[in-house]
Amino acid sequence: MDSHHKKHDDMQDELKHRFNDAVDTFKGMNNPGKFDFKKEVENAWAIIKLDTNKMHDISMRKTTATAALLFFILAAIGSSLGMYLPWIRFGFPLGSVLISALVSFVGYVVMVFVYDFIASHFFKGKGKYGELFRVLGYGSLVMVASIIPVLGGLAGFWYLVISYKGLATVKRMNPTHTVFTIIISVLVMFVLAWLLNSIFGFWPAYMFESGLYRF
Repeated sequence: MDSHHKKHDDMQDELKHRFNDAVDTFKGMNNPGKFDFKKEVENAWAIIKLDTNKMHDISMRKTTATAALLFFILAAIGSSLGMYLPWIRFGFPLGSVLISALVSFVGYVVMVFVYDFIASHFFKGKGKYGELFRVLGYGSLVMVASIIPVLGGLAGFWYLVISYKGLATVKRMNPTHTVFTIIISVLVMFVLAWLLNSIFGFWPAYMFESGLYRF
């Protein structure tokens, strides 16, 4: 019984620690300053090409958090538009697109938290939420390609590859632990998406990230 309580307490402590890291990441965006959008897109492209040196550089620069946030927003919009464009002949559901984009943006942010918690708690991964947020935020720019419906699955698959490299780089985990972290996290997010679909009747566009929605 004591062992069970200890594990439970350890999990709660890890959740609290990871949540505080996430809060600190967003607090740090209060005074983002200026950034060169073109240069940051070039950095995002390097991460999309799986440049681990660039991943390390972006993870260490706290000033890149605002650009990462912007890229997550663009990814959510691109994914949402890609979901609804095939049905545009029946009318353009602007309200549904906006709601889906909002839910998808939250989904991306939560996904980073799930990755971070599972990697840290179960596989002793290093690094902080903010570091992973910045790397995966930059990598999420690939999801803008989802605006073209036929590219949605490919973009989702490649973002999983980026997530794998980002997790391995930031959390400093071996390949087996990284793969298990992704599998468990995707299953968690799939369950959350299923619940949203059951309650509200739609799939959030962040499901494009897993590639499962398209396939």
